[in-house]
Amino acid sequence: MAEGRVEGIAWSILARSGTAMRGKLEFDGRVGGSTRTKKARGTMEETRAELLERVRQDRAQRQAGRARDRAAWTIQKHVRRIAKTGEERKRLWMEWDVWREKWTSQHAAEELRNKYVPLMLLLFRKVNEAPAQAKTWLCVYDQKEVARLRGGMAMIIKSAMDPNPNGNYFSCAEHQDPNIREPWMYQLQRLVELGVLALEYSCKGGKEPDGLVQAGSIRLIEILTSASSWKCFSNVTPSAAATEQRCLQQLASHTRLYQITGHLVREHALRVKEVSQHTVEGVLRLALRPLLKLTGEERKSAAVRFLEEVLTTANLVAHLPASLVDSMANEHVVEGLLVAALSPRLRLENTSAKESFNWEGSAALCAAFNLISLFDAMTGKKTLEIKPRVYLTYLQALRKLLGQGVQDLRAADGRPEYESVLSQVQPLLNRSWFQRFLAATHSNSYTEKVEAQDSFVLVACMYYSLIELLVICYGAAGKEAVVAMIPALNVLAFTPGIQQSLWFQAAKMLRIPGEIPTEVASEAKIAVWDIEELHGGVRGIVESDSLSAVFGLFCRTYNHLLLVLDDDDFFDRREPFTIPQLQAITAALNTLVYRSIIRAEAPKWKNDSGGEDQFPSLLSDATTLLRSLYDRDCRRAFCPPDLWLAPADCGPRLDAESSGPRGKEIISHVLKTCPQTMRFEERASIFRETVMNAKLRHRPQPMPFFGQDMVVPITIHRGNELEDAYTHLLGLSTDRLRTRWMVSFVNEQGLEEAGLDGGGLLKELLTEVSKKGFDPRYGLFESNTDGEIYPSPTADNVEHGLELLEVMGKMIGKAVFEGVLVEVSLANFFAANLLGRYSYLDSLPSFDKDLHRNLVRLKQYEGDAADLCLDFTIEEMVFGQRVVHELRPGGKDIPVTNENKLQYVHLVAHWKLNKSMGKVMGAFARGFYSVVEPQWLQIFSVKELTQLLSGGQFEVDLDDLRAHTKYSGGYEDGSRTIRMFWKVLSAFSPEEMQRFLRFVTSCPRPPLLGFKHLTPPFTVHKVVEDTTSLLRFSDLDRLPTASTCNNMLKLPNYRKESTLRDKLLYAIGANAGFDLS
Repeated sequence: MAEGRVEGIAWSILARSGTAMRGKLEFDGRVGGSTRTKKARGTMEETRAELLERVRQDRAQRQAGRARDRAAWTIQKHVRRIAKTGEERKRLWMEWDVWREKWTSQHAAEELRNKYVPLMLLLFRKVNEAPAQAKTWLCVYDQKEVARLRGGMAMIIKSAMDPNPNGNYFSCAEHQDPNIREPWMYQLQRLVELGVLALEYSCKGGKEPDGLVQAGSIRLIEILTSASSWKCFSNVTPSAAATEQRCLQQLASHTRLYQITGHLVREHALRVKEVSQHTVEGVLRLALRPLLKLTGEERKSAAVRFLEEVLTTANLVAHLPASLVDSMANEHVVEGLLVAALSPRLRLENTSAKESFNWEGSAALCAAFNLISLFDAMTGKKTLEIKPRVYLTYLQALRKLLGQGVQDLRAADGRPEYESVLSQVQPLLNRSWFQRFLAATHSNSYTEKVEAQDSFVLVACMYYSLIELLVICYGAAGKEAVVAMIPALNVLAFTPGIQQSLWFQAAKMLRIPGEIPTEVASEAKIAVWDIEELHGGVRGIVESDSLSAVFGLFCRTYNHLLLVLDDDDFFDRREPFTIPQLQAITAALNTLVYRSIIRAEAPKWKNDSGGEDQFPSLLSDATTLLRSLYDRDCRRAFCPPDLWLAPADCGPRLDAESSGPRGKEIISHVLKTCPQTMRFEERASIFRETVMNAKLRHRPQPMPFFGQDMVVPITIHRGNELEDAYTHLLGLSTDRLRTRWMVSFVNEQGLEEAGLDGGGLLKELLTEVSKKGFDPRYGLFESNTDGEIYPSPTADNVEHGLELLEVMGKMIGKAVFEGVLVEVSLANFFAANLLGRYSYLDSLPSFDKDLHRNLVRLKQYEGDAADLCLDFTIEEMVFGQRVVHELRPGGKDIPVTNENKLQYVHLVAHWKLNKSMGKVMGAFARGFYSVVEPQWLQIFSVKELTQLLSGGQFEVDLDDLRAHTKYSGGYEDGSRTIRMFWKVLSAFSPEEMQRFLRFVTSCPRPPLLGFKHLTPPFTVHKVVEDTTSLLRFSDLDRLPTASTCNNMLKLPNYRKESTLRDKLLYAIGANAGFDLS
């Protein structure tokens, strides 16, 4: 049936066009048929395809023709409309001009309402434009129409000034007939739109700004939105006030006033186009009017738009005159903007840094900085009392905006300049401001929904976001990032009571004890110090933004405070925490850091040459504070030893061998971050194992032709040990320093001493060079009143002084590498420098106790520090000449006062311990690190490093010494003299055992890990003594001697125990060696 219809249509078209085929085809409707019918059907099928193609082409031509007709009709319609509109506009403008010439103010109200205002609204607004869509330009075609626009606005403005109701357009506000009053009110709303459009035209018309139109439109909007300017009313009536409210709502919600204001202030700030200061002020005052006069949701909506469009201009307040800033700093305006900042309707769209003028295009930062400036200006008014709730709203707004700004900067390619950001947030870094915030958190005016503790958390969160912002802008990581935090930390850390508040708030949120009572701590088992609530690690803290902010701020501020607290403040005056509180803090940090690491929350850490630290910020802060507290405890214990070991002892056991690579990685994390959780013996064993692996990597290789080891031959002349060591070692590489040294000595006669170096000659070399190098007469080292040594600050003035210090560093490094004990005690600040740690005021007593005492007195001085006549300089004598150094730029002109005396104290300590000693300690460390890698020592404290150099500070284990003693010359463990020898040693006092060890090994302390690691091993050698038959029944008179280079005791074959005891005591008391027999 469909085919029949198509064919019928096709044939009818062909018939009309005169191309119908001759003959007639008959179709019987059946599938089959005669041969003739099938042939005819085949012919028709071919013809049908051609016809269908022609049909399609004809249809397309007809459609194109109809489209052309419609287009022509549309064009003609628009041309006619434009022509007719133009004619009508000319006619209306002619009527306007006629009316304008005849217009008088006598009946201005009626004429304006019925003629002029409707005509203005018709001519200057596009009639097809919906009022809500105010993006189109004002309908103005030439300057003549601009003049008419100015004239129309002037008529309305002039009418408002007329006290006669008949001549005042705004007198309709009190009209009783709603049929007149409502259309008039509609006109007012449309006039508000017209005024904003005129303002936009004058500012963005692509031409030079039209000042007259700008002034007229601003004045028109001012009059329309201020009932007090309608002179026909002596007082603002309720009807007039309601009319004013509707105009303000129209201005705030249905015009582009805020977009125009933002555009103007940005152009004014960027100096893109010359914008009149009066225009900017006028437009801003118009934009502020809804915030001052509206209420409820309309006011909130206006504040949101003002914040989005205007306050997102960088440095807005800085570019405004003081009078306008004073208007913007109105309490109602600022409070409205703060509420708007918390509104979910707020949408801050970032722009490019160029368009926003600064802050890398972050609209949130621009808004935050402008709010800070406005709030600071508002609170600067002496007559204004700010309610505590306003402070809290301010903190909430800043927390939100600064947090969003931090996210914006992390996603941006660049970052703002640190100094410019610091200047913007300066009001927040004022201590008086911070104290106001704290006072607001203790107000009694809160409801049940807003408690004081919640407000304190809000303060902590805001300052935590501020510190994060400063760190990002500073552009540094790790230890250098601390510099960015200093301005904020100075305010927080030195405010009394802030650390206690932060800690107890964090403890409450974590549900852990804030202090450990003394009676509990004294009887506590080790499990008490493993805080179960922190077994989840740092992840349990970072899940809560508030908790992470409070805890992170506590770690940062308390660690900052510890930098300036001396031991008297910390231990004796117990500022700011008592010992029970300190134990609770330390136990919490110790557990948190350790558990975070074994839970694999710290990503794989890189070595020192592999990049920056990857630990999360909060874990890094906790680790830094824990390290500071541990260093204090090492200097003067305030925590029981079990506290440090509790997390590891109570937690899963770490075993590198059974756990595989993952276990080794976790152990590496522990050693890098919290080594104090492992026992010192375990860490010392790991160190010796690391050294052994390094020895295997650097062991001598056989020479290919001679079959000998590649060793380093070192020839030393007696009496010139230090000079020869300088010659041999200065240029040696790390590989050569770590390989085996073949030491030989040349005596005073120039003859090489007999014997091969089996380890004893190396020890003698290290011992002799150490004695001479550390001798103050050489000018390389000095010692303090406790006998602890440190490089002399003037060592660089000695000939080859720095090179000799580097050689000394290599020698001490070789001693540590080989396990040879050297009797030397390093000053605290010097040992800390070797461990890569910074020295502060508390380390100054190890350099100069008198200086430290005087600085502490100055710090605690209650009088006027200016009376002491000090300045920021320090003097020192160099070869009899007085040299003055400035502690800070221009220090000689900066007097020390009560305000800066704390800075002076710490700058003096910094100069003495770090700056003036930098070259000499650096030279020693350079040589030391060429043998012992710095990261190997990071697992030890300052006190433990001294033990690593000189042996353990514990009693001698006689059984361990006997188990690792060797015998030579005929002695055996069962020999009669040997049995008497051990019996005599067992009766020695601890002091006598120390003298014995010094006599035999040159060091009074035993090896750290026992005598198994004494190099060379302790040996008792039998001295063969020829005796005559007359002396057969008398004992020997020969004294024991020692070879300290080989750790060998040469013991005669005494027959009596009393003789052996007396001779041995005499020998060790006289410090006898080779020379006494």
